[in-house]
Amino acid sequence: MAEETIEKASGILPEAWYDLIARIVPGALVTLLSLEKLPSSSNQLGGLVLALVIFYIVGIFLDVFSECILGWSRPYLGLKNTSDLDTKIWRDRAKLRPHQWQVISKMFAEADMFKEIAAYSLFQIVCVLLKVLFKAFCSPVDKCSFLFPVIQGINLSNFQILPWQLSTVLFVFCLCSWVRFAKTAEKREEAYTESE
Repeated sequence: MAEETIEKASGILPEAWYDLIARIVPGALVTLLSLEKLPSSSNQLGGLVLALVIFYIVGIFLDVFSECILGWSRPYLGLKNTSDLDTKIWRDRAKLRPHQWQVISKMFAEADMFKEIAAYSLFQIVCVLLKVLFKAFCSPVDKCSFLFPVIQGINLSNFQILPWQLSTVLFVFCLCSWVRFAKTAEKREEAYTESE
């Protein structure tokens, strides 16, 4: 009975860890860096749940956005194609022990987290360049209010453009981390499936 419970929990945990690491963490970072103020709730638990939902949705958007922006670079960086890798991982999951699946899932989540933050940093660099090119359209306090409407109570005119130095350092760091974590995860996955 206890073994069945542990097996069920280990089957659920990798997906939960993946969502936490690859969706909520980058979603929280991007949301907190980008907006001056989040919608608030008088109920602390309600505010926490609302924040987690916002972070998760932003994280999902970041995942799609980052794959569109950086996915084309995979072959040039020595990484496997996402669709081939996903197919192989899910096909080989049955061959892996639960702890091996947890390790691989966590490593790919970390790689995706860095990819998403790198794509956001690249977006910030583009915003800085556009701001320089179209300086007349942006106010001097780093807010481009005419570009961003109000969506569901979040005033996107408060969108913050980070300094280009911070965005550049964050982009380079996260891009290098993404490649490193993805390559390590791919090698670990290959080693685990070959040993079984």
